[in-house]
Amino acid sequence: MLRDIEGIKLVVPESLEESFVSFTTTKFGSFSKGVYNGLNFGFFCGDDLVDVNRNYLLVKKVFDVKRIILLRQVHGAYVVTCDMNTPSFIEGDGLFTKEVGLGLGILTADCFNMQLIGENGSIANLHCGWRSVYEGIIERGLEKFEGEKLKKVIVGVGICEKCFEVREDFVNTVKDRFAMDECLLMENGKMFFNLRLQIEKILLENGVEKNCIEHIRYCSYCNDMFYSYRRDRVTGRMLSFLMRRR
Repeated sequence: MLRDIEGIKLVVPESLEESFVSFTTTKFGSFSKGVYNGLNFGFFCGDDLVDVNRNYLLVKKVFDVKRIILLRQVHGAYVVTCDMNTPSFIEGDGLFTKEVGLGLGILTADCFNMQLIGENGSIANLHCGWRSVYEGIIERGLEKFEGEKLKKVIVGVGICEKCFEVREDFVNTVKDRFAMDECLLMENGKMFFNLRLQIEKILLENGVEKNCIEHIRYCSYCNDMFYSYRRDRVTGRMLSFLMRRR
């Protein structure tokens, strides 16, 4: 659901314990200008770095965050176990921690984000584009919990099945792992793929209970309150944020 917190418009889960903070930003609010207009968190997409840093400082102030750790996302399956001393911009596509007060940040502009919360307080934040999902980012993220039962999985904002048009090369690449009979759609001679459904299927196949999965069903491409690389090419990035308060 949408919430406005001190002038920042955010997408938040329907239900979450107060000991955790989870949100995905929209474009609305703050300092970026031009094609990045609003709340851009991407350092490497052409925006003024001063404006990007001001956006981060605003979020840290509003949510009383000491540190947000980020990655150099490469559409792979490596999940970094991190603490307060872990440097940002390690190459990877997932973050896992047991630390209180450490914000885990994933950047997206059509790819999905996925947040996982364990019963003992462990958390993970994953970058789930199709390449990362195909390479096994979800399985690697689940392995980090080492048997700790998940009590919440949030599948966030991403491109929907009506907008994610694919070609034959995509089909040939993923057909050995993805559920093409359920997730590949044909319409007017074009092919589309339901990545959200594929993500859920992988979660269920790996023992995650369906009743702990929450989908935030906003499409980044359909809805112009989000950045979309497919739609705009030169654009910003949303921040998917997860932190354990206590």
